[in-house]
Amino acid sequence: MQESGDPIVDAHVHLVDFLQRPVDAGELATAMRSAGVDRAVVFGLPVKKKWAMSEPRRPHYYLDGNDSCHYFGLTDQLVADVYRALAPDLQACVAPTVCGFDPTDQLAVEHLEWAWSRYPFGAGSVRCCCATTT
Repeated sequence: MQESGDPIVDAHVHLVDFLQRPVDAGELATAMRSAGVDRAVVFGLPVKKKWAMSEPRRPHYYLDGNDSCHYFGLTDQLVADVYRALAPDLQACVAPTVCGFDPTDQLAVEHLEWAWSRYPFGAGSVRCCCATTT
């Protein structure tokens, strides 16, 4: 809780970077508590940055280098892995969502159905406010 007593709900927490490297579950818990975030909607990134042979430096951001990004469906699995590694009290305070699909692909609905059947917690519901408690 922040000093005013109002809970903070952060609705924009990426659990991976543009190279699809996931955060550590413990780091997420520590960051939420230290920032006073009570609940969070968490997700991956639907795209992964390509590092081409012609680029001398490894990219870290989607605007690094001239190469494109591509849709990356495995991001939902990475988010599920981080979520499952959280302590049960923190799992109750985050709402993982599915985002690893190309919205212009008419088959994207199949990915969503698959992901929601495999990760029922990926529908984005938060049950309680508890991240800032000890």
